[in-house]
Amino acid sequence: MQVQTCARAEREAVVDTLVSAFRGYPVMRFVLGERADDASDAHLRALVGYYVDRRFLEGWPVLALRGPESMRAAILVSEPGPWDEAIARRELAALRALIGNAAFERMQRFEAASDANEPASHHLFVGMVGVRPEWQGRGYGLALLDHVRELARAGGYDGVCLSTEDPDNLAFYARAGFAVVSEARVDTLTTWCLYRDAR
Repeated sequence: MQVQTCARAEREAVVDTLVSAFRGYPVMRFVLGERADDASDAHLRALVGYYVDRRFLEGWPVLALRGPESMRAAILVSEPGPWDEAIARRELAALRALIGNAAFERMQRFEAASDANEPASHHLFVGMVGVRPEWQGRGYGLALLDHVRELARAGGYDGVCLSTEDPDNLAFYARAGFAVVSEARVDTLTTWCLYRDAR
């Protein structure tokens, strides 16, 4: 399996892949409510699209594994440092208009708790890693996470950080070399921060 960097022109394929993987995920249900489970819901696509666009606009890694017919898995990576404020204001305003004030405020509360959970080390952050349901269980997620660890090592970062809100994912991430370093609660949602050393 060869991990490839995605071009901006592949945005829709990345969004499609991640929407298929995250439909019904706890954060999506928390932010969007029942709408997160609707396969045709524009709100879910808007939320995932926001996270994808953020990486493209900042020039951060958007990576994928492809088959001959379609993209099978994708991962979004953030590099440390502040986001461009002008871009942030524009993108956040557009997202709020699409998903509504209540959902936007829930997303902001989740983001604040997740950010506060991160360790102080100089690390790459995995914002989303998803495999299309029909391709899950074949090692695609592990391959993407291993690739990001190699990026961290080559870039002189201390490690790789990510969060999960599904307790069933904790065993998977442990197999990938991640350990829980902190935990937070946002209303009814629990978020775990996990870390893998890159050295």
